[in-house]
Order: sequence, then C-alpha cells, then structure tokens
Amino acid sequence: MVKRVARAMRAKDFEEGHCDPETTIESYIGTARAAIEAMREPTAAMINSGGTENGDWTPDNSAAACRESWQAMIDEALK
Repeated sequence: MVKRVARAMRAKDFEEGHCDPETTIESYIGTARAAIEAMREPTAAMINSGGTENGDWTPDNSAAACRESWQAMIDEALK
C-alpha cells in the first residue's frame, strides 16, 4: 500500500510538472508513509458511516470496534 500511494503521488506530481521522469517512486516512500499514518485516526464522520444502515450501533458493531478495525487496516497497510 505504501508503494501504491507513493506511485500515485509521483504520478500526480509528474502530471502537474512538479517532477521529471527520472524521479523515483522511492523518493516518495516517506511522504506516502506519513500520509497513511495521518489517516490512522478516523474522523467522527468516518466512524459514524461505519454503523449499520439505520445508524444504530450494536455490541457487535460499536464505534470502538469500527475505530479498532480501521486502525488495524491502516497498520497493515504500513507493513
């Protein structure tokens, strides 16, 4: 995932003329990692959207479980 984000960042910079064809994806790895790490803490809106269709939370689908699940996915992306 880190490399995927780095590739996307490089592609966007290249498209906008901010880097040349020789710029490597590796030069974006640190920035990509920082961007993913910044996403680790979900916003309240993100947590609320993780609820059930009618917005009700159950013990099996709690806001805490939603946050933990999101954070586990981000942690995995950073491996």
